[in-house]
Order: sequence, then structure tokens, then C-alpha cells
Amino acid sequence: MIKTLKSIFTPLSFSCEEEKREVFNQIYLENQEFIRTTIYWMVRNQNIDDIVQETFLKAWNKLDTFNNKSSYKTWLYRIAMNTTYDSLKKHKEQSSDEIEASINPDNTLKDLITKGLLKLKAKHREVFILYYKLEYTNTEIAKLLGISEGTVKSRVHYAKEDFTKFLKENGVDHDQ
Repeated sequence: MIKTLKSIFTPLSFSCEEEKREVFNQIYLENQEFIRTTIYWMVRNQNIDDIVQETFLKAWNKLDTFNNKSSYKTWLYRIAMNTTYDSLKKHKEQSSDEIEASINPDNTLKDLITKGLLKLKAKHREVFILYYKLEYTNTEIAKLLGISEGTVKSRVHYAKEDFTKFLKENGVDHDQ
């Protein structure tokens, strides 16, 4: 039993570079759209392609360390979010005025939604996007992020509250 458990949590080993490439290609094909969409909604106006590319480069370099404690999707998602958070920290010097100026100043509903999302704390934006945009359940989000369902519910609640407040402050009734 212990031997079986150890083998389950042992990092992957590949007999050749070709095998590693095939596994990675499958991971990429199954997850690239999800990763790109999630990163897009997290950063909107930054260079998404750079973050996606860096995410998959990190995944390639760390593929040998994947140990089956989670799914590939969860593992890749964590790499993507860590890479996204690093990028957000690097670009933190950019003022919120510059961010808002880069979005259409006409304040269409779409532009206000973008601004509202960018105003949320990163951890709240993350669950808000997973819950409302990608339609994950609280259970799925908790598993994906490695947090409790209660924490997910709390973050969704506060994200929705802050987002709704932002929209109301900008003349949008949340029932529209």
C-alpha cells in the first residue's frame, strides 16, 4: 500500500524527450484556451501573450516535477496565476489613471465592467472570474485554488459586493 502511494506521488519520469514533448503537447492542447481566458480576465490590458508564453515555458521546465497530487489543469492553473500575479506586481507602478486611460473613455458598459474588474483585489477578481465568467462551482474553485469552499464563498461575496458598488457609483444599475 505505501509503495503504491509513493509511486502515485512520484514526479514524472520520461524515457525520452519525445515522450515529454507528447505529454506536454497534450497538456497544452487541453488547457491553453482555459489558461488564456483566465489570464485575459485577470490582466485585460497587459500583454497577455507574454504571460501565457511564460506560463507554458515554466510548465515545460517543471514538467518533470509534476507529482500527480493534483490534475494537470490545477497544476497549470497555479503556474498561470503565480505568473500573472508576478506580472501584476511588476506593472504595479502603472497608476490606475493610466489603466483607465488605456480603456475606452466613453464608459460603455463593457468598459465599466473592465474597470470594475481591475479595481477588485486580485484574489477576489480570480474567484469572481472563475465563478461568474467561467461558471465554476464553489467546490470546483476550492479544489482548483486549494482553499476551502467557505473561503471561496466569502471571496465571491466580497468581489460581487465591491463590483456592484463600483457599477452603482458609475451610474449602472446592477439589474441591467
